Parts: sequence; structure tokens; C-alpha cells
Amino acid sequence: MRITVVNITAMESTLAGKQSVLFSETSAEAAVRNRSSCRAHRRSARAARIIWRHLLPNTIAAIIVTTTLKVAFNMLNEAALDFLGFGVSPDTPSWGNMLTKASNHYTDQPLLAIAPGLTLTLAILSINFIGDGLRDALDLHLRQ
Repeated sequence: MRITVVNITAMESTLAGKQSVLFSETSAEAAVRNRSSCRAHRRSARAARIIWRHLLPNTIAAIIVTTTLKVAFNMLNEAALDFLGFGVSPDTPSWGNMLTKASNHYTDQPLLAIAPGLTLTLAILSINFIGDGLRDALDLHLRQ
């Protein structure tokens, strides 16, 4: 039985340029797959056991970081699209719509724009910090 690891490529584009997140077999998966314990199990164990015992615990940190980055990136994209008028309907409350409605009052009432912008920034930072903390707590290599 031969186990193959699929290359995962996620390409995303941002408003300022291109941001790419690339995970390939040559990084963490190849290192785990080429360990002697994984090679020994490859001959006798089922594929599901190898995945759950060896591959998943060693790649969970990369999965968590990628997921939290994507959540924060999508929150920022939603707010940007709402600010430009391409998001949800204008009567739906969102941080982008709040920033759009506050754009006429930047000089006389700046708190109308500062509050949703700062809240969005703090939400994105907190999601990234939660992902970093989960990675630190669940990463097997940092425990040793």
C-alpha cells in the first residue's frame, strides 16, 4: 500500500498586491512522511491510522495558522467590499457599511470612522493571536 500526500496550494489576491500561501509536499509533509517510524508503519498499517497517528499531529500547526489567517483575511475583504459598495446591502450592519456611512463625517465626527476601523483591526489581531496561541499549544515540536 502506498500513501501519497497531495500538494496543497492556496493562492489569494489582496487589494494591495498578491499574497500567496503555499504548502507543498517538500515541507512538513515530506519530513513527516520520510521518518523511519512512518516508513515502518507504511508497510503494515492502514492509511487512516498513519494519517491520524503521524501526519495530522505534525501538520496541525500549519493547518491552524492557515485557517486563522484566512478567517482574518476574509473579514478584511468583506469590510473592504462593503466600504466600496459591493458587499451586503446598505441596511445590513457591518464594519464596512459603518465606515461608508461615516465617510461624510471624517472631519466633524471622526469617532464614527475610528470606532469600526479600530474594532475591525482588534478583531483581526485577536484572531491571529488566537491562532498563534493554538499553534503554540498544539505543536508537537515546540513541546520538546
